[in-house]
Amino acid sequence: DFAWALCDIIEQIDQDPRGNRSHRRQYAELDFTESSDVMIFERRFGWVDVEADWMPGDEPPLTFGHSLLRREARDFLHDLIADLSDMHDGLADNPV
Repeated sequence: DFAWALCDIIEQIDQDPRGNRSHRRQYAELDFTESSDVMIFERRFGWVDVEADWMPGDEPPLTFGHSLLRREARDFLHDLIADLSDMHDGLADNPV
């Protein structure tokens, strides 16, 4: 679920057609289902700041290049699907 959600978050903060040239801030939140914790993603230009509500207030956000974060999120999802397919016979044949 986390891998899918992370890819979805990246898509949500990539709605501006100007892409990395956009000065407009784009926000998305990732809510965890088993707690009230939230991760906040904010994109401006080609950078994404990632914060979480459990971080100390004086701690700066983690900052990633948008294209790097997009690539790593997709790689994470593909690796996870490949690992699960290796562990469970027939999963890779599932058309869904």
